[in-house]
Amino acid sequence: MRGMFKNWQVRNKTLLLLWLIMMVAYIDRANFNVAAPYIQKELQLNSAQLGLVMSSFLIGYGWFQVFGGIMADRWGGRKTMAFAVLWWSIFTALTGFAGGFLSMLAIRFVFGIGESFHPPAAWKSISVWFPKEERLRANALMLGAIALAPAITPLLVVWCMQVFGWKSVFWAFSIPGFIMAWLIWKNIYDDPADHPKITKEELTKIYDGLPPASSIPTMTLWEACRVPGLVLFAMIYLLFDITYWGFSSWLPSYLVKVRGFGMLKMGIYASLPFLTGFIGLLLANAIGNKIFRGNKIVFLSTIWVVGSAAMYFAYAAENAEVCIAFLCLTACGMFMSFGPFWALITTRMPTQAMGFLSSIINGAGKIGGAMAPMAIGALIEIAGGSYGAGFVLMEVSLLMCAVLIFFARDKKTVLHPASASN
Repeated sequence: MRGMFKNWQVRNKTLLLLWLIMMVAYIDRANFNVAAPYIQKELQLNSAQLGLVMSSFLIGYGWFQVFGGIMADRWGGRKTMAFAVLWWSIFTALTGFAGGFLSMLAIRFVFGIGESFHPPAAWKSISVWFPKEERLRANALMLGAIALAPAITPLLVVWCMQVFGWKSVFWAFSIPGFIMAWLIWKNIYDDPADHPKITKEELTKIYDGLPPASSIPTMTLWEACRVPGLVLFAMIYLLFDITYWGFSSWLPSYLVKVRGFGMLKMGIYASLPFLTGFIGLLLANAIGNKIFRGNKIVFLSTIWVVGSAAMYFAYAAENAEVCIAFLCLTACGMFMSFGPFWALITTRMPTQAMGFLSSIINGAGKIGGAMAPMAIGALIEIAGGSYGAGFVLMEVSLLMCAVLIFFARDKKTVLHPASASN
């Protein structure tokens, strides 16, 4: 085993560490949702208040990502990531000390700010460590953590809650973050040439594979909104994240309060949709190419329609196991769409301004994600504990994605410097 890792290229070891950090990040944000029904009971929160607490993380996470990008450009990925992991690990631990609604609201908001600094730094590290032909593989591995982490989190959280209680979940889960911060400082380098163990051959491969510097036209937000397709993709992602974050945030509470699952059963069954989603993520490329002949628009629309319908049948199912089966189908469709959707964006948006334009689309998604938990919480409270209206919100949002994707442009926009500056 040691010999196998010894023969690895330095960039692959760096990627493994970046993947572990991404896993810790997503486990630390998913653990609250699993513990939510028990936190709600002990802190005597109503559903609207719980929804606000869930959304407070996403507001902090979404609003401050732009500062994470600025920090990564100014400080480098190493310092920014170490700072981010330390920040969110401290507030992960502090979550266990919250004594009421306001303290929990504030802690989760500041926790979200810390997590927001991580993604820009992680993607920046990938961009400097991997040549262009290897970047897709690196990004795919990082994307896999987004689905795998929520799949294992319920099992870990439930075990910890059963033995020590919900507060201990956050104290225990903060420890890997502090370890990761130390590993980042010891092993991540902003310039591959600074790594003491890199060979000249690997360094040449990395540098030769980096895209040449090009003149990137400056662009205001108003000019970006005039790029064909930008507003459409932003609207689709906003609607998609309403479903994704609504589903992710409220699933454990739904299983406990509506389906009557005990803690252990909830932990097992809450992990199944995300495990199915992880499998869907791995199969997306093969299914899209073989069954849909590479037509990403038809593929996306189909899996979103299926996902919306599956969510309807999940709520309508009288049998809990049948409900879980349909929820697995929903999750599979959602996670399966990540790769094709962002691949479609890269083929439709101008390459010169892809970083800025993709941040707008991602930011729009976080607006939808921040709205979803508190909107669903309010609907549950208004309906006297019924999750029906919340399910309808998620179903309709995903169905609207399936319709809107057909309006995507067929050709890539080419941005000329002269036109961007006008």
